[in-house]
Amino acid sequence: TAHAATAANTVLYYSRDVLQLAGMGDALLASSAVGLAKVAGVLAALALTDRLGRRVLLIGGTTCMALSLCGLAGAFADEAHPSPGLALASLLVFILGWDISWAGLMLAVVAEVLPQRVRGTGTGLAYALYWLLSFVTAQFLESAIHALGSAPTFSAIGGMCGIVLLWTWRCVPETANRSLEEMEETSHAVRRE
Repeated sequence: TAHAATAANTVLYYSRDVLQLAGMGDALLASSAVGLAKVAGVLAALALTDRLGRRVLLIGGTTCMALSLCGLAGAFADEAHPSPGLALASLLVFILGWDISWAGLMLAVVAEVLPQRVRGTGTGLAYALYWLLSFVTAQFLESAIHALGSAPTFSAIGGMCGIVLLWTWRCVPETANRSLEEMEETSHAVRRE
C-alpha cells in the first residue's frame, strides 16, 4: 500500500531519536511539538476533507512529506554538525503532511474505491498490509542510518514519497461527493478501457 511506503509511522516512532541525533537539546520538548503537529494535522484534515477533496489532500500531504524529507536529509548533510532547527521544522512539516492526508484518508479512500463485493476483505487486507509494512520499515530505520548515514536514509525515504506522489497523482481518483455506486461504475469503466 502506498501510504506505508512513506514510512510515516517509522519516522514518527523514531522522531525523538532523530531529533537527538540532530543535536536537539531538549528532544522531549521537541517530541511534544510533534504531538501538537499531529493534532493540528488531524484537525485540518477534518476541516478540509469534504471541502477540498481526498485526492487534493493526498497529493498536497504527500508533497509536503517528500519535501520535508529532503529538508531532513539536508539537516544531516554534515553528519558532524547537523542542523537541529531544520531537523525539527522538517519533522513537523512531515507530520502535518501525513496527518492531513494519509493518516485519516487511507482507509476512507480504499473503502470508497473498492467495489462492494470485495470492499470488506480489500479494506482489511489493505490495513493489514499497511501495518505489516510499517513494522518492517520500523525494523530497518536505525540500521539504515548506521549503514548509510542519516542524509542518504532520509533521501531514500523522500524518494519513496516521490514515487507515492506520482502514483497518487496518476491512480487515485477523487471520491469526495460521489456515491459508492458512482465509484463502482467508475472502476468498471476503468477496467473496460
